[in-house]
Amino acid sequence: TSYYSLFMKPDNFLIMHDLAHDLARSVLANEINIESPSCRYAWLTDHRKLFKSSMNPLAKLFKSSMDPLTKIRALHFIDRGSLQLHAEALSGAKCLCVLDLSKCCAQELPDSIGQLKQLRYLDASWNVDVPEPPEYPDPPESTMIPKALGSLNKLQYLNLSFRRRPIGLPEVIRKLTELSFSRLKKLNLSGCNQISSLPENVGKVDIPRLFGLLDHPLENDGFHVRPVDSGSGSSLVWLKHTNPDVLCIDDLQNVKSVEEARSIRLMEKNRIETLSLKWHGGMEHIELLTVLMPPSSVKNLDIRGYMDDICPHWFMHIGQYLPNLVSLELCHFQCNSLPTLVQPPNLRKIVLRHMENLEKFNILAKLEHLEIYDCPNLRFKLCLPRAVYWYISRSDNVLSWGQCAWNTASSCPVSELKVDSELPLCHWSLLHQLRGLRDLAIYGCKDLTIPSWRTRSFTSLESLLLYGYHIHKLPEWLGELTSLWRLNLCLGNLQELHKNMRQLTQLQSLSLEKCNKLTSLPQWLGELTLLKTLKLYGCNGIISLPESAITNLQELRISVCHVLFEWCKLEKNKMKLAHIKEKSYSDSGQEGCEEDLG
Repeated sequence: TSYYSLFMKPDNFLIMHDLAHDLARSVLANEINIESPSCRYAWLTDHRKLFKSSMNPLAKLFKSSMDPLTKIRALHFIDRGSLQLHAEALSGAKCLCVLDLSKCCAQELPDSIGQLKQLRYLDASWNVDVPEPPEYPDPPESTMIPKALGSLNKLQYLNLSFRRRPIGLPEVIRKLTELSFSRLKKLNLSGCNQISSLPENVGKVDIPRLFGLLDHPLENDGFHVRPVDSGSGSSLVWLKHTNPDVLCIDDLQNVKSVEEARSIRLMEKNRIETLSLKWHGGMEHIELLTVLMPPSSVKNLDIRGYMDDICPHWFMHIGQYLPNLVSLELCHFQCNSLPTLVQPPNLRKIVLRHMENLEKFNILAKLEHLEIYDCPNLRFKLCLPRAVYWYISRSDNVLSWGQCAWNTASSCPVSELKVDSELPLCHWSLLHQLRGLRDLAIYGCKDLTIPSWRTRSFTSLESLLLYGYHIHKLPEWLGELTSLWRLNLCLGNLQELHKNMRQLTQLQSLSLEKCNKLTSLPQWLGELTLLKTLKLYGCNGIISLPESAITNLQELRISVCHVLFEWCKLEKNKMKLAHIKEKSYSDSGQEGCEEDLG
C-alpha cells in the first residue's frame, strides 16, 4: 500500500486486535519508542513536554541536526499546542517519509522541509474541524512556502488547506507539476481563498476540483475570484479547464474584463448541475452575466448580488435555455421585474431573497416549493404561483395581493404555508385562494383576529403553529378547526388555553413552547380523547399536570419547565404517569440530557 492511500484520510483510525498490537510493538520495539535513538515512527500527543528535555533526540530535532534522526520515517503531531519550528528543524531527518503538522499550530513551515528528499506525505493544513482551545491562535493571514518544496520529486500528497494566503506557492506548484518524474497525486488547497496567482494552465493538472479551490469547505463558500498579482486580470481564468459537478463562483466584482469571463467558456461545461454566481458590488453586471450563460445541464441555479436593472436575454427566456432547471434562487437583485416563467418542464423550486425593488414576477409554472424573503413590493398581478409549499417572510404585499386574474372559483393548490409577518391576519387577502390548506405556520403576527367568513380557508387545516409575543389570547376561530390534529403554540404572553379548544375533537398532538405566562393546563383537556402526545418546553409557570389531561396520553415530553420537572419526580406523580409509554424529562434543554423518571 502506498503512502498516498494510507494517509489520504488522516483523521480515520483503524482498530487493531490486542494480540496484533502486542506483536507489532514487540517487532518494532525501539522503532516506536520516542526515548530511543532508533525511533522511526513518532506519534506526539504533547510535544511541549518532549521539547523540555534536552536528552530526547526528538527535542534536539527542533534545535539542530543530530545523527539519531536519520532513522525517523514518520512524524505526527496530535496535540493542539503552539509549535514554532526552527528553519533547520527537520534537516536531520533525511529519511522522513510522512510529516503531519495538521493537528498542531505551526505558524510557519521550516525551510528544511525542502531537504526531505524521501518525503511522500506532507499535511501542513490548518485544522478547522477540531474545537480550538483559548490559547490556540487564529490561522495566519499568510504562510511562507519554502521554495525547495518544489523539488521533492517523491511527494505524493501535499495538504495546505486553510492556509489562507500561502506565499511562494505558485512557484512550488509549477515545479511540482512540471517535473517529468513527479509523483504528486493529491494537492489540497481548499480554504486558501486569498491565493492571487497560479501557474498558467495549471487547471489541466486537476480538472475536476482545481486542487480543492472549487470545493465548499465552509458554508456558502466556493471559488473566490481574486485580482492576480500583476493587477491586469483576475483568477477567474483558472476555471478555463475545469468542468465540475458543482461550481460556486464568488466575488465576481473582481473580474477585470468580459474577455476573462468569455475565456472560461462556462456554457460548454456540461457536467455542471449546480451553479452559483455571486457579486458583492461592482458595475456593469449585465455584460458579465450575458457571457456567463450557464450550460443546459444546470439543475440548480443561484444568482446573488446582480445589480443591473435589466437581465440578459438567456435569463429572460430561462426555460428555453435551461430546460433541466429544477431550482432557481435569486438574492439581492436590483431588477423591479423578472421574466414570466411559462412552464419550464422541470422547475420545482423558486427562492427569492432581499429583492426590495422587485414589483412584478409572474410564475405560470407548476411548482412544489416557493420561498419569498424580504420582497416588500412584490405582487403577483397575473395569477398566484401554483406551488404546494409556500414560505413568505417580510413580504406583506404578497399576503395582501388583492384582486387577480386567477379564477376565484378554483383555489391555489397550496397545502403548506409558513408566514413571518407582523401584518394583521385580517389583511391576508391571499387566504381567499387557499381552500385546500392543510399545514399553516404563523410567525410574529400582531393580530390574529379575522371575520368568521374568512375562516373557510382554515376548514381543512390539519396542523397549526402560532409563534410570537404579541398575542395574549387565542383567536376565536381556533375552535372551528375541526380537522386539526396537531397544534403547536409558542406564545410568550399567552395567559390561558381558550375553552373553544374543547371543540378540537380530532386533536392528537399538543405542543406548548415558551408560554411563560401560562400557569396551568385546564381540566377539560381530558375531553379531547384522541390527544396522545403532550410536549412542554420552557413553560415555567405550569406547576402540575391535571390528571384528566394525562389519562389518554401515550407520549409526554417535558423540557426546561423547572417546577413541573420537580413535580414529575415525586413518587405519587410517578404513579400517575406510569401508564405513558414514551416520556422524557429534562431540566436543562440540552439534547441528550433527559432523565427518564418512569
